Amino acid sequence: MLKRTSKQLSMFSYLEDMLSYQHPLFQLSNKINWKCFEKLFSIVLLY
Repeated sequence: MLKRTSKQLSMFSYLEDMLSYQHPLFQLSNKINWKCFEKLFSIVLLY
């Protein structure tokens, strides 16, 4: 997982506060296995 600075953390937490938890895209985003994408892209970006 990517390391985030405190500035980035505050930006993302603020963004999360603005989003609607009831929105289907927000709900979908919580069901996606993001670790799988991170792992795949880190391998691809190394080459």
